[in-house]
Amino acid sequence: MNITDIKNATKYIQSKFKCEACKKKYSQDDIYLMATAEHEGLFELRCTNCKTQIMITIVNVLKEQQFKFKQRILKNKIQGKNVISKNDILDLKNFLDKKFDGNFKKLFQKKS
Repeated sequence: MNITDIKNATKYIQSKFKCEACKKKYSQDDIYLMATAEHEGLFELRCTNCKTQIMITIVNVLKEQQFKFKQRILKNKIQGKNVISKNDILDLKNFLDKKFDGNFKKLFQKKS
């Protein structure tokens, strides 16, 4: 993860997570980066209210998806195809910004 990914992960944690014990939202001072890898970060969350500590891993799946899109676009350009348009990318961005809540299981579940 680069510094932008870490900042985005911290904002995501603040918007989506609350202390399991006392339900207080985490502030930036409650979030500690413990380790990072290419697409993931290990964070410790320390509640200043009740002193509960948890460890979470945030995976930057979007970065991997962007890499796959770039690979596919490059492959298609080499083959003379233009399968993914700029509008396709904008549609994906708009979907993620407006409708995606971070729950990948729910996103990819089969609807009965």
